Amino acid sequence: MKIATSLLLCLLLCSCASSRRMMSISPFSEGQASRMPDSKRVNMWPLVYHNRDATSVLWPIIDFNDQGFAVRPLINKEKDDWSILFPLSGWNTADKEGWVLSAYHYGADSGVFPLFNIGDKFSYVLPAWWTDGGHGVFPLYGWSDDLRHIGPVWWETAGDGAGLFPLYDHDVTETRTRRNVLFGMLAHFRDRDKDDYTHWVFPCWYSDADKDSSTRMLLPVFIHHRDGDDRLILTPLGGRGWSKDGTTFMVNVVGPVYHYHRQGEHTFHAALWPIFTMSDGVTWRLWPIVSHTGDKGSKGALHDMVLMGITNKDKHKGVSCLGPIVFDYDRKLHADGRPDWD
Repeated sequence: MKIATSLLLCLLLCSCASSRRMMSISPFSEGQASRMPDSKRVNMWPLVYHNRDATSVLWPIIDFNDQGFAVRPLINKEKDDWSILFPLSGWNTADKEGWVLSAYHYGADSGVFPLFNIGDKFSYVLPAWWTDGGHGVFPLYGWSDDLRHIGPVWWETAGDGAGLFPLYDHDVTETRTRRNVLFGMLAHFRDRDKDDYTHWVFPCWYSDADKDSSTRMLLPVFIHHRDGDDRLILTPLGGRGWSKDGTTFMVNVVGPVYHYHRQGEHTFHAALWPIFTMSDGVTWRLWPIVSHTGDKGSKGALHDMVLMGITNKDKHKGVSCLGPIVFDYDRKLHADGRPDWD
């Protein structure tokens, strides 16, 4: 209970408007050009601290300097900024802006939140509101130059949008169509200029397509993707990727049970992933027992995955058994062909 009370007190003190001066009038600020220790400095912090024009007593409760003073959490003054029982009130005497409880004045706006606000751009006295270009009584009606509504029915005066909130809305032009049902749970988008479309039924169905690619998903049943001449299909039982000529570049059997992928000259095999993996036929790992990095293997990639995997980060070719526990060697050769063991 004492710890919780202390934490709450620290949060209140650190969140007040005087947090910057609270730290500046203390030994923590020494070393800054403007706060170098004075020869007459008094430092019995946190009881008393005095340096040049700054003094604190029972830090962080009381402090004062030429910029202002603070008796936390009651009152604080920093230049033109004042606060009493922050965050209940705060104001700036130069800008004549601030707040007391929920009453406020900032710029051209004054009010008591959430009851009313009077400003030059937007004003309201619940439930009525008005601007230079519109007025309304929420939620009965709203009338402006761009958007109007009567109850849940709304429409744009300068566009093509309309709807019945929150059930349905649409925006239809000669080149573009957008429809939403139930806050976008069902949606359809079409751009005739780009010849593409997207639609979905959240969270199970998704489909999009353009001239070069398409994607269809019925979760968790299947995912089908087309990219140029390549096709890919995935299901919970596995999947296959193939090209237009019938060449297979990806095979998957029940997720981690078996996976094969080819991209250009590079191949990747995995069985019971991550226990066994093989890259390019020469770099492989049987985790956590042994790994082998061949000529085409990336530098140290598999060594980093064996058990603790913290050795041989500089090796191109090598074998590691039980990581750093048993042995680890770099398969380099001398000029006469003898292995260079390390």
